This record gives sequence, structure tokens and C-alpha cells, in this order.
Amino acid sequence: MGDYKAMLIELASKIHPENLKSMLFALKEVIKKRESEKIKTAIDLWDALEDRDRLGPNNLEFLKELLRLCMDGRTDGLRIVEDYEVKRDQRPPLPFIELPNSQSPHLIYRQQPLPQPQIVYVSYPAQPVSETAQRTQNVQQKYTGQDLSKEINFLTRNLGRNWRFFMRALGVDDTVIEHVEGQYRSVRDQIYYCMQEWIQDQKQGATKDRIIKALRDSSVERNDLAADLEQGHYK
Repeated sequence: MGDYKAMLIELASKIHPENLKSMLFALKEVIKKRESEKIKTAIDLWDALEDRDRLGPNNLEFLKELLRLCMDGRTDGLRIVEDYEVKRDQRPPLPFIELPNSQSPHLIYRQQPLPQPQIVYVSYPAQPVSETAQRTQNVQQKYTGQDLSKEINFLTRNLGRNWRFFMRALGVDDTVIEHVEGQYRSVRDQIYYCMQEWIQDQKQGATKDRIIKALRDSSVERNDLAADLEQGHYK
């Protein structure tokens, strides 16, 4: 058994059922619901990520971000991956590659190193609201719509305990709110991650105007915050 597969098996032993559930929730844009229902173990999840080119012996950044997000603050799984990377990088590179799916593998000598996989990073907000937010990148699809980082940071600082009414006025589903409440203790983190879920769900439909409209909703009535956003006062 190769070092990479051995690492994945060891890592799977550290994934508790609640961790796997959180991972599948975080990956809802990567793995559709019908497919995620078939994933019963961490090994099943690793296979699904490999099928989507999100995981491989030299492609572990996506997995590490997933572990940072969904392990309830535990770092044992992350250490397993990082230990593998250290050992992998200490090995001298082989001067050949093996052709896949061959009963009699051919060896091809190469003059140049194999190209490394491209990794797409999702930007942090301009001013992360907590240590958790600072170290965590969103592992779902890359957001390409309006930059709302200033608005999100403003809301995390000022919205306070009205945030649930605001999220509902914004159109965030109660199941998302409940999940975020179960994952994060601080109100600021809860606001931040609910906003991230809303952005990922709405894509280009997530706009500053919709945020202002939700703040003025009769269930929220935070006209003061709405006025500040309209005037560009991100205090």
C-alpha cells in the first residue's frame, strides 16, 4: 500500500460521524445531494473528491482546508496530512512516470518535472472577524459576484442578536441558520458564516441592495445600519 493511501486510511479513522456530516454540508456545491447520500464513510468521501480532481498525492490543499473547517477545532487529522507531506517532499523525485491502466506498465523518462496541479484559493474577507474566519477559506465553489466583504464585516460588528431575523429577511433557510449555530459559538462567527452561505447560494444575486432591503424589513428594523451602508459608512 502506498504512503498516500495509507495516509487517507489513517485520516479516515479520525473523522467522526458529525465531522463527516459537516464536511458533506460544506461540500454541497461540490457534491450534489443525491451523490452525497451515498457517502457513508470518510473513505467514500475521499474517493468522491479524487473523482472531482479535488484530492490527490500532490493535491492536498483542498482537503486541509476542509479539515480546518469541519473538525470542531481538532488538529489531529490535519497533522496526519502535513506529516505525509513532509515525508513525501523528502523523497527524491523519480525520473519516470508510470502509465495508468496498463497490465505491463511502460516507463517514460522525462526531462522536466511533471506540472503541479493548479490550486484555486478563495479570498478571505478584508478584515476577518475571528481567528476561525482568518484561517478558514470557503471550500465551496469560488464566488465571482459582487465584493461584499466590507458589508459582511460591518454586519458582524454591528448586527448583534438581531442577526437571525435579518438572515430570514435575507432569505437564508432556517436549516442553514441552525447548522451555523451548532458549529460556531460566537455571534460574530455565526453572522459571518451565514453570510457566506447566502453568498454561495445566491451567487451574482447577492448584492448590497438586498442587504439594505433586509435591514429595513419590518422584522428587523435596523434602519440605522441600512443608512450607514447606503452612505458608505463602514464603522
